[in-house]
Order: sequence, then structure tokens, then C-alpha cells
Amino acid sequence: MRAESKVGLFVLIGVVALILLSTRVSSVANLGREGYRLIAEVSSAAGLELNSPVRVQGVEAGYLENIDLERGKVVLTLFIYEGRQISADSVMIIAQESMLGGNAINIVYGASDRLLQDGDRIEKYRRYASIDEAVDEVKNFMEGLNEAFDAETRNNLKEAIASLRTMGDKLGAAGEEFRIAGKTVNESLPKIMAQIDDLSAEFKQTGKDINAKLPEILEKFSKLEDNLLNLVGESEDNASSLDSTIASVKVFFDKGTDTLEGLDAMLGKIDKAELQIDLGHARMFNDGFGESELSVAYLPNPTNYYMLGVSAAPIIDRLNSSGKAILPKLHDDDGEYLVSAQLGKRYKNWLLRGGLIRDTGGVGVDYFSDDDRLKLSLEAYDFNAVNDIRGSSAHLRFTARYLPWKFIALYGGYDNFLNRDADNFFAGAGVHFVDDDLKYLLLSGGSSAAGLAK
Repeated sequence: MRAESKVGLFVLIGVVALILLSTRVSSVANLGREGYRLIAEVSSAAGLELNSPVRVQGVEAGYLENIDLERGKVVLTLFIYEGRQISADSVMIIAQESMLGGNAINIVYGASDRLLQDGDRIEKYRRYASIDEAVDEVKNFMEGLNEAFDAETRNNLKEAIASLRTMGDKLGAAGEEFRIAGKTVNESLPKIMAQIDDLSAEFKQTGKDINAKLPEILEKFSKLEDNLLNLVGESEDNASSLDSTIASVKVFFDKGTDTLEGLDAMLGKIDKAELQIDLGHARMFNDGFGESELSVAYLPNPTNYYMLGVSAAPIIDRLNSSGKAILPKLHDDDGEYLVSAQLGKRYKNWLLRGGLIRDTGGVGVDYFSDDDRLKLSLEAYDFNAVNDIRGSSAHLRFTARYLPWKFIALYGGYDNFLNRDADNFFAGAGVHFVDDDLKYLLLSGGSSAAGLAK
């Protein structure tokens, strides 16, 4: 073979090798694979490319076969390898795969026993913010804050944060006092019980000559009373400290401060679980007072909800001399803290929940739309009209929540509309946060910092 032919053959082999290497994750590498196809509808295909890998729980299970546009929606065709099974309630997640900007598709396996077949649709979809989108969101959020908060509001927030720190100091002091009180009880209670036992034995033994023993018995009762008064006095001091702490918490809620800083330590510790945090304040138009609420929802999987909440809302349970209900003032420090603890189960766009709602038994139903940005809620609780004596029917509350930005929530609705003397239209705003977004931003920020350090 001539030298020119050998060189040409060597060059040809090199070109073929380069083509094979460049198509390692492309359609050439997927030729001959058997499997089935699933359809998914998303809002945007930015960052996705044909033949991008599809992973289930982080394990490669297929690739993106086609991207199409139908009526303003992006339709993805996923080719899933034979043997890779996906449950019907699985969630498809699009997230940035690297700092270079490419996106990948990951499917979080659900709990349903029904498996998706060829041509089925993946109904649940979530897209994590990229670094650019996160920067835009933060920019919009800061612009919104600058427009929404004037100088007086910013001063109130500073005072609220100072109150929160004071509350922490008082809680620490109250905890120390409780510890001392507990130690005192442990030391004094056996003595008191021993004195009561001795006293009972003496009553059994004296019998007929009880009158002769009466002065001695009264003296022992006096000692017992002194010990009890000492304990009660210490408890009253502890109660006073606790009341001061609760008052500080009330100031914090009235000023609408952002309490999410205290939950930063919890984020990033849960892998597949999700934590949703809402903090909002609404104004009741008819009654003229406001209500604040902090709620936390823990989702071990996309269908199960465990919800806790604290509401700063007045209880209307007093009447004046004319027999009319006494309404609270706009900034009444005598408001109540009502606790909610519910369990929920989600079926596609519907969430059914029940448990403790504002210190009373209740049930609720939520409907989600527009990728969960819109939530319509109907709750029924306080069936015996304990929290508001202006009516005798159950407390029904309809709420609409919308997220114009990722972290900002707007509220509106109709409250207690079965009781005409107590119904209110209300509106308000707050903060909505999902810990998955924060964990992703923290991880991206950590990667960027590591790259800069190098």
C-alpha cells in the first residue's frame, strides 16, 4: 500500500472515531435500544437539547427524543428504556445539570401502584430555577420590596427583628427559670408528700381524741401551706416571664417580620422531601383588624402533607353591656395565638386535609392550578362558634392565593360567610418559600465559590 493511501486511511479512521465520541450521548448511541415513549407538557424547554439524558432517582433511564410546540405549550417526548418502570404519580423535574447552563430531566418516583404505559402523560412537573432565573427573581423581589415598603415599614421591620432578639433572650431566661422551678419541685414535693402521709396516719390513729391533736394538725397544715405558696410564687414568676415572651412574639407578628431566617438550618437536610413555608398578613375589611399566619407544610412525597401553623388572630368571645360583641382594636396586644395541625392527601390537583384548624376541629380542600401558583381553598372549622360568638353556624373560609413572583404571595377571600354578623372580605400579602429552591441555590452558590477559590 502506498504511503498516501496509508495516511488517508489513518485520517479516515480518526474522523470516524471523533464522530463516535461526539455522539456518545446523541441519537447514535441510542440506536437499537428498545423501550416505550412518554409525553410531558412543560412551560419552557430552555436549556434542554435533543438526546438529553432522562434519569429516574438519578439513574439513567432514557433520553429526550423530541421537542415540539403545541398551542403555546412545549411538548416533550421521552424515550424510556425497556425495563425502566415509572409510577403514574411520579414527578418530572427539570434542573440545571452543571454550571455551564445545560439542563437535565430527572423523574422522582411516586407511590402509586399504577405504572405508565407507552403514550401516557407525566402529569406532575416541576422546574427548578437556574442561576440566571434566580438572579432575575431576586432582582424582581428586591424591586417589589423597594416599592412595597416605605421608610416607616422598614423601621417597623427593624423594631420587629429587635423584638425577636429580645424574645429569644427572654425565652432563654424563662427556660432557666423553669429549670430552677423544676429542681425546686423535685426537692420539695417528696417532703410535702411525706407530710401528707404522716398527716393521714395521724388521723387514723387519733380517732376519739382528735380534738386534743387539732392544734398540732393545724400547725402541720400551716407548714404545708408555706411550702405550696413558695412553689406557687415561683410559678407565678415563671408565668410572668412567659407572658412577656408571648407579648414579644405578638409584636413580631403585628409588624409582619420575615421569620424564615430561623428555618435556614432545616433546609438541605431532606433529600426527596419538600418543605413549604408561608408567612402572610391579611386585613379584614368589615371588622377593621388584621390577622397574621405562619404555616409550614412537610411533604415526604408529592402526595402526603403534614401541616403546622400558628395564627395571630383575635378571639371574639365577650359582650358589652348592650349585648353586642366586643371587637378588638387594630393593634390590640390582647390577641390570641391559634394553632393548626393537619394531615393532607393530594390527588392530582386536589388536596384533602383535616385535623386541628385554629384550635378547633376542621376540614379543608385545596385546588391547585397554573403549576401550583394559584391555590383555591375552602375550610370549615369552629363548628360550635367558640372563637367568634357573633354566629352559631360553622366558620367557613374561602381563600385564593396567587404567586405573581416565585417568593411573593397575594391573598384574598371571604371569611365566615355563613354568619352574617361576622362575615368579612379580606386581602393581604406574604411570602411563600419552597426549600428545594433554596437548597439548589445554596448548592450552586457553593459550587461557584469553590470555582472562584480555585
